[in-house]
Parts: sequence; structure tokens; C-alpha cells
Amino acid sequence: MLYLRIAWLASTPFYAETAQSQSSYTLALTQGRGTIYDCNGNRLVNAESGYLAAVMPSQENFAAVASHAVKLSRQELEQLWEQGKPCVIQVDGTFESPDIWIYQVPIRYGESQLAQHVVGYTDSSGQGAAGVERGYESLLAAQEEGLSLTFTVDAFGRGVSLQEATGKIDNPTGVVLTLDETIQQICEEAGENYLEQGTVVVMEAATGKLRGVASFPTYSTDTLAEAVKEEETAPLINRAFHAYAVGSVFKIVTATAALEQGISPDFTHNCTGAITLDGTTYRCHYLPGHGTLNLKGALTESCNPYFIDLSQQLDPTRFWQIACGLGFGCSAELGDNLITASGTLPDPEELENSGVMSNFSFGQGALTATPVQLAVTVSCVVNGGLAPSPSLVEGTTQNGTDLDTLRETPQPTRVMSQETAEILKADLLACVMEQPDQNATAPNGEYVAGGKTGTAQTGQMDENGEEYNNGWFAGFCNAGGTDYAVVVLAQQAESGNADAAPVFREIAMEMTARYQSQA
Repeated sequence: MLYLRIAWLASTPFYAETAQSQSSYTLALTQGRGTIYDCNGNRLVNAESGYLAAVMPSQENFAAVASHAVKLSRQELEQLWEQGKPCVIQVDGTFESPDIWIYQVPIRYGESQLAQHVVGYTDSSGQGAAGVERGYESLLAAQEEGLSLTFTVDAFGRGVSLQEATGKIDNPTGVVLTLDETIQQICEEAGENYLEQGTVVVMEAATGKLRGVASFPTYSTDTLAEAVKEEETAPLINRAFHAYAVGSVFKIVTATAALEQGISPDFTHNCTGAITLDGTTYRCHYLPGHGTLNLKGALTESCNPYFIDLSQQLDPTRFWQIACGLGFGCSAELGDNLITASGTLPDPEELENSGVMSNFSFGQGALTATPVQLAVTVSCVVNGGLAPSPSLVEGTTQNGTDLDTLRETPQPTRVMSQETAEILKADLLACVMEQPDQNATAPNGEYVAGGKTGTAQTGQMDENGEEYNNGWFAGFCNAGGTDYAVVVLAQQAESGNADAAPVFREIAMEMTARYQSQA
């Protein structure tokens, strides 16, 4: 059969017209595509509904349709009525008129669509083109026939009568994600308030399950063609799964490597505002110098000279192994065909060079990483040294209620000792709770949190010759008795504290408040 697409919205069900024979004509009102759910069975697609009218055009029903039609002008309706073929019209509700059959049907991507970068979208043929829609195309593609109406038509193709309606309006078969609708909504609201370009990732620390993933800017499925052309802001990119320069948040990894190699947290460095190594001078962000600092003080003050000095005490291979153990330099498979970027990681031989090692120690140089990799790092600290495998998919379902297949993920692996994790957790708590100018701190003690800011140079310039920075915050909080790692990236930022930390604060406050209210 020959199918011709009738699209009233890029985000709506699939309609097709079929000339079965010279005496019948079939309209497909719904596509029968499977559903995508959050971890609690809430729909992330087909969550909203609209009304479709199957119409046999006539003079008697034109006025009624024209007064209720959505997205079509009167002129466009007149053209359809001139053709006289049975057609599908999006309408604003139910009404009665001759030769009209109205159905309430799910809208694939509604106006309040959540997790759009994770869910992805379908192309003009109804096939998955991005995100979970693409990764699970074989499961989501119509396994059940959608709702179709077959009409008897005359020799000119004009409707005579409705023969039959077959198929189902909805298909509950689908994929269940680890995302939590409540946390996802919190992430999106916080990001909308603060981020023009960036991303938010919330990971359940013990399991590595991604409970919230939001990327900015967002886009509309109504205007995908325009979004594809928007190169400057790239709204279709899921920034949570891409790699970027990370800056000082990587000092958590440097500190881990030092403690694991037996260096005391009381190792000190006298910061004078700069350090010179093999003829290269590296300046501290605090030009007067911090004075003598230990590990806790260096993390709290984010002192680059301290970490450069510390890195020269480390075995490059063991440092590299720690980074690899936390997932740096490796892609992560979050689900079927859902793979993050690997980022870039200097190899041990490169780290033998003092300059490469110096830049590596505070997260610059050749290093890039994804927000997911940083979430694993924070989770490892909170987990007592066990690094979880990140995941986005729980499994699949046939009825929308029960999991039929459960996606297996590797067990957490030990990357650091319990003692190292406890030292780092205490130090990261100090970075937030003991810093009066830290924007991640709860204003009135609503929560306890730890974390590290980062401001990374990107090498990209604006029109005034000023370099763009990536602002980061990688931290943790507890909500409802569960520990979460929260990573925020703000692109084209002033700093991590100015642009990323406030997003963390809003997320931590909202998660704490909502889970307390549910207790």
C-alpha cells in the first residue's frame, strides 16, 4: 500500500492515506509507536492528548470543522473540501456534525515535554532519529497496528461511508528509563532559570542511575529544520553526553591519586601567587598568594600552584590509572546505542612531561571530559571509593506497568580506598559549607552538600577577543535518604561559582524540599 504523510505537527501522531482499491480509502490516525517511560512508569512521550477528526468533507460539516480546526487556515480547509477525500483534521475538542468521527489520541511530544534531549525525536517517516527514539527504534517501531479508518469512496475518491475502524489508539510496549520525572523537572526548571548553554546531570550515587539529564538550549519539535541550522547554540546537542574542558573540578581526581599513592593530606605548599617549573610560570587565580596550604585548604581555595606541586610527587602511570578507573578517556554505554563521548586523556608517557602533568593536575591541557564522567567521580567519593557504572535504561515493558527485561549493568568497582573517599568527602563538604562566598551553599541551612567549582579555559573567543570559559560545579547532596551526585556545566561563563553553583543550589534545595514533603 502507498502511504502519504499528513502532518499537522512534527510532534504529533503519524497519519497516512492509502488507496486500497478504487472503492476504499484508509486513513491511519495513529502510528502505533511504543512508549518511553521514567523509572516510576510516568510517560515521557504520549503523555498529553489531543483530538483528531476523521472527516468525509461535505457542505453540511465545513462550518463546524472550520470553527474547531487547529493549525489549518480556512483557505487550507477549503482546498481539502474541494478534493472531497476523507481526511484527518486536528481539532480543539469534541463536537457533533454529519460524517465526522472524533478521537482523543496521544500527542507524541507535548508542550510540557520532559527530557527532550534524552528522548530524542522521530523523522518525517516516523522513525527514530535521535536519543532513545533512535537507540530503541526496533522496540518502539510499530509492533501493533495503529488506529485506522477505512472508507468507501466513489470513482472520484470522495467519501461515501465509513466501512470500519481497526487497530489501537495507544501502544504501551516500550522502554523504561532510569530518569525520575520529579528530579528531571527540577533539573529543567533550574537550568531554564540560569543556563543559556549548558547541562545538568543528577546521578544516584550508589547505583550510577541517571535520575535527571537536562541540556540547554532546548528546541521545539515543530521547528526541527530551523534547530538543525542553528550552529552557534546547537540546540539539538545533548551536552550531558559530550566532552568539554573541565578545569578545577578535576582536582578531585588529582587529590585521589595523591592519597592513593600514600601522600598525606597534610602535604603543604606555600603559594606565593605563582609557581615556576622547568622554565614555565603558572599563576594562581589569587595573585597575592594563599600562603601555606594543605590538601583541604588547596581544594577549598582552588589553588593551582598547590596541585602543580602535588602532581610532581605522583607516579604518572598510577595517576592515569586512577583517571581511567573513574571512566575518563572512555565512552559509557548508557543503554542500547546510547553512548557518551569518551573525552580525551593524556597517556602515561605524555604525563612524564612536567608541563603536561602540570596542566593535567588542575584539569587543563589535553584533558576533556563529559558531565557523566564527573558525576561518576563524585559518586565514587560519596560511595566510599566504589565507582558505579552509569546507566540510563532500566529495561523494557510490554504493558507499561511491569518490567519484562531488566538491563544489566556492571557492579561498582573500587577505585579508591574507603579512607581516601572519607578524606575527600570531608574536604568537599568544607568547600561548600565553610565558604561564605560559595554560591552552592544553602542560604538558610536547608541542606548539607559538598562539591568543587571549576572554571576551564576553552580556547574559543567572542567577538571582542575575550575567551569563553566553561563554568562547572560537581557536587553531592542527600534527598529523601538517597545520595545524589549533581554536575552542572555553564558554557560561556564567568566562573563555576558565578554561573554553575547557583544551579546546583536550586536543584539541591528543590530536591530536599520535595522529598521531605513526601516523607
